[in-house]
Amino acid sequence: MKIHELKSMLQRQGLAPLYLITGEEAYLRDEAVRLIHAWALRTNSTPGARDKEPADDPLEASFHCEVLYGDETTADEIVLSAQEMSLFSSKRLTIVKWAEKLPTHVGEALIPYFLSPNDSTTLVFVGNKLDGRMKWVQALKAKAVVVECPLLYDAHQAPWIRQQAQRAGVRLHPHALDLLQESSSDGLYTIWNELQKLAVYMPAGASASTQDVETVRGREPETSVFELAGAIAQRDQACALRIIATNLEGGEAPLRLLGALLWQVRRIWKAKSMLAMGKTESEVSRFLGIPPFRMKEFFTHVSGWTETQLRLAHELIWQTDSALKGWGSFAPRPILDRMILALCRISRQPSQQPASGSFRTAEAQRKGRYMEEKKSKDR
Repeated sequence: MKIHELKSMLQRQGLAPLYLITGEEAYLRDEAVRLIHAWALRTNSTPGARDKEPADDPLEASFHCEVLYGDETTADEIVLSAQEMSLFSSKRLTIVKWAEKLPTHVGEALIPYFLSPNDSTTLVFVGNKLDGRMKWVQALKAKAVVVECPLLYDAHQAPWIRQQAQRAGVRLHPHALDLLQESSSDGLYTIWNELQKLAVYMPAGASASTQDVETVRGREPETSVFELAGAIAQRDQACALRIIATNLEGGEAPLRLLGALLWQVRRIWKAKSMLAMGKTESEVSRFLGIPPFRMKEFFTHVSGWTETQLRLAHELIWQTDSALKGWGSFAPRPILDRMILALCRISRQPSQQPASGSFRTAEAQRKGRYMEEKKSKDR
């Protein structure tokens, strides 16, 4: 079940005893929890109060609601919370966040409860990705209402932004909407936060422009991942290094910055593949969600890369990711700078493997040489 189906199901069938809310989009997961919480609050309200807007935070609810966390709770605590009877309301709500962090033995101890849940309690498990091979996850999925919250496809992002802008009371110029959509690689919460700032910043009745979006972002012009990918494609090492430095000094997390660059490289690669299949630039732009005012620049980036270069760039970014999660986490700036220099070399020399800019360990290099020698001997 998708999140947009949850509200209609609640209206038809009311609250279920078990829910599993899972998916990579944190905003949608929290939105599903808010819908369930709001419905539970309405269920426990007096008839005259049911039309009032419910509180957004489950902790602020006037009925019994408990929030537990998968990395610090126990099976006994979850079951005790779910089995406890409420003296002041007809329904109890227990939310287990970070369910993916539940230890295996804790999850398996919950299987008997999944098979026979307490009808007066709604138990909600919320997590990013749960391992479907685990017995307790399989048992939960078999008995619970599963609400999936995946990342939004590019084609679905613009309607979502329009809907949220309307809720926030913000009018958006089409190009401003396109600029906000570029932030979607960081998740919907990033866009939502920008809309909340625009709601405070914009005069009543005025439409937000691209300049207004840039202003509330608090980011210097030409420091986005789009400009970073363009600088690399143009072999402009100084510009690319400046963009990296500006983002890091502004508090951007290195892994988020790297993830955004990987997302942009994948978009360029996908665009190149679609053009090779005979698609037009307009068709590619609609599929990938490229804003009209970015089209010319984007396809200039696309034409500046070859398949070989993109493959090497993709590999190098993944190597950088591994380095940042290991020893490089204490000094990310040199790691990212070396990656930028290596990417610029790749764009100049498509046939050459990245050498000094590579983050392969000596062990991995020795393994590669061993495999090549073994293949030669086999021949």
